[in-house]
Amino acid sequence: MEIYGSLSEQILDKVEGRLGVETEKLNELAKVISGMESDYGANLHNPDSTAKGIYQFTDDSFQTAKNRLKNVLGYSPIRITDAPTINDLSADDQKALFFAHLSEDKGSDERIVEYLEGASSGAELYVQDHYKGQPTEATSKRMDKFFGPGSSRIKYYLED
Repeated sequence: MEIYGSLSEQILDKVEGRLGVETEKLNELAKVISGMESDYGANLHNPDSTAKGIYQFTDDSFQTAKNRLKNVLGYSPIRITDAPTINDLSADDQKALFFAHLSEDKGSDERIVEYLEGASSGAELYVQDHYKGQPTEATSKRMDKFFGPGSSRIKYYLED
């Protein structure tokens, strides 16, 4: 097996091959979400939950992301498999886990393509495939800051 590029680039290449669309723009989404979740890596532990790292994976979602990375690539580097917490990994390894987790989430393909084609801000992708729940008031305010006014008022949640 030939290994090329960073781990996050390898994930994007696989997703691009599967979806048939250029995925480079997902790096912009990763930057926005790292800002939302950890102030771009400045706050690597949430004192109110088990969430850690640049993208604030909980202990359970960290394990899920490891499994999804292996599903996407067909292998998982030992440094990731054996990492006790996401904070033990490099920024690129965390981004690779973020991309794998996002792209392997049930139903995310359509939202990824909409984002990549410019039909959405990425807010829906964030809420449904990363945050995975109805945003709190504080999260909604942060979403407005990072995704633009009104972005957190997602139709999916207004219909509930």
